[in-house]
Amino acid sequence: MSAPGNRYILLFIPILICNISVHSQSQEYPYEIPDYDFIYYDSNYISLPGDSILWHAFLDDFYKIVKIGDGQLSVVHIGGSHLQADIYSDRVRQRLQTFQPGSNAGRGLIFPYSVAKTNNPSNYNVSYRGRWTSCKNTQRDRNCLLGLTGFSVSTRDTTATISISFPENNPIKYDFNRVRMFFLDDSLSYNCSIETPAGVQDTIMDQPGSITWMLDEYTDRLQITLRKTSKAQQRFTLLGISLETDDPGLVYHSIGVNGAKLPSFLRCSLMPEQLRAISPNLVILSLGTNDAYTRYFDSHAYRQNYDSLIRSIRSALPDAGILLTVPNDSYLYRRYTNKNTARVRDIIMDLAEEHNCGVWDFYTIMGGLNSIIVWQRFGLAKRDRIHFTRKGYLLKGDLFFNAFLKSYDDYIDQTIHIPPLK
Repeated sequence: MSAPGNRYILLFIPILICNISVHSQSQEYPYEIPDYDFIYYDSNYISLPGDSILWHAFLDDFYKIVKIGDGQLSVVHIGGSHLQADIYSDRVRQRLQTFQPGSNAGRGLIFPYSVAKTNNPSNYNVSYRGRWTSCKNTQRDRNCLLGLTGFSVSTRDTTATISISFPENNPIKYDFNRVRMFFLDDSLSYNCSIETPAGVQDTIMDQPGSITWMLDEYTDRLQITLRKTSKAQQRFTLLGISLETDDPGLVYHSIGVNGAKLPSFLRCSLMPEQLRAISPNLVILSLGTNDAYTRYFDSHAYRQNYDSLIRSIRSALPDAGILLTVPNDSYLYRRYTNKNTARVRDIIMDLAEEHNCGVWDFYTIMGGLNSIIVWQRFGLAKRDRIHFTRKGYLLKGDLFFNAFLKSYDDYIDQTIHIPPLK
């Protein structure tokens, strides 16, 4: 919903509003976004309730990539099942990496979810050999050492392998010439190596639990292999793989764990050091859907947990911006209105002001309380009334991208003088 002339539908180009439920605009732009009457497009912006210096520093770096085409920017996006599927986050990744030619700096951090026998994003392929066991941060009864991805897979089989490749029909080509692996590094761990068509030029032990292979050339596939070199070695545990390049542009790391809550990522004790290794310029936190999915929501505990996570990230990355996203509306057990999300929104706004974070208020944008019913009616949300259809996730990604572009456009207008065209 919006006043005519104030909406940003296609790269925030003003359009005339028609009195129908849904239509779309394409004109000369490739980003065709449906115009639904129930979406509050005027609320689709990134708010900065506290100090905006770190957010503006990120926008300034983004401007340099767009204007000069030099340097790399890194974004880490952390969440639950909405991100593990990597539809909405992949849409944002694609939009950011194609905003300007030459802005694709690589795929970034991935996890072989298929090895853990859970859903894997469709934009990269995983195959494996041997017997593997898994652990994730939502398993409170497991005492696993976990990092940024919130997952691990382990094997005692020295013949076990994991292979990664990219589908030929991917809209963006994700080849790489550098592979960074996070693993459990102790005296019990097997040695690991990679095989690629490109060949390995150099191997660098960055820090305990992190190894980087520099490749002779770019490739789009690899295989992880294991080797036992001493009797003390008993197993290998993989925590994540980052596929990197030397190219200028932006890397968008997306981390999701089905069912994850704030305490889930607080249990990931290796996350701070792995964040420092990746060194993102911006961290996006999309957590709260599962915390609020209960009849007995503890707002004090939610605030305390979110505060702890933000402080942990700030300690690891004092110069990085942090953006908080408000969860979507949902129904409890498909039947009951969930008023907890409005309380989550208020807490997020309060924390954003305290910790100088940006906020993208998707709850308000999508229509607020009970709006998930409308999204379901239009084929945008699933029957569980908590997740979205592919169509809905793509729309969510485009809304986020337009909110980012509006913030970027406002920043350029306010801080950078661009001479008018003659």
